[in-house]
Amino acid sequence: MSENPYASPTEVAENKVPARSFRRLVSYFVTSIVTGSLVGSGLMFCYSRFIVVPMWGPRLYKGDERWETLFFVASTLLPIFVIAGIVLALVAFSFLSFRLKHRGVLISCFALWVHISSNRPDVSRIRRPGFPDPTFETVPDTMLSLVCLLFVATIVSFLIQSWTTRNDKAVPGDKLPKP
Repeated sequence: MSENPYASPTEVAENKVPARSFRRLVSYFVTSIVTGSLVGSGLMFCYSRFIVVPMWGPRLYKGDERWETLFFVASTLLPIFVIAGIVLALVAFSFLSFRLKHRGVLISCFALWVHISSNRPDVSRIRRPGFPDPTFETVPDTMLSLVCLLFVATIVSFLIQSWTTRNDKAVPGDKLPKP
């Protein structure tokens, strides 16, 4: 409500626009980033599980040259797919009004965690002669830490929003019943 009871509706609306537009902008970016990352990592998951792995046949041993392909998928293709998904989502959601709520972002973060960790090769971090350094783990680990950071930020945002909503619904001090 405006301080001036005689203010026009457009004047009142102009005073409230920055907070709403900031929320819409943040919601747009979070939805685009989470959805684009989910689509990109999902496509990478499908590519690695349904195309790369069946072509290999039997399980890989430590000295196999096919590990190089898996390292390339985890360290290079995964970020490329995720960035492409984010860019496409930014473009697509600029024309759509679809936005994720807190629950959708949390579920998407969990799904991203599953997709990114599945694209990270499950090999030991022990360095052995003839086996490459575990530099391929740096990119997925960094992406997982960013997803966890987004997960925590979403929870904090939800808690702040629920706290402010609860305070807005509280009974004002001047309208309390007098004893």
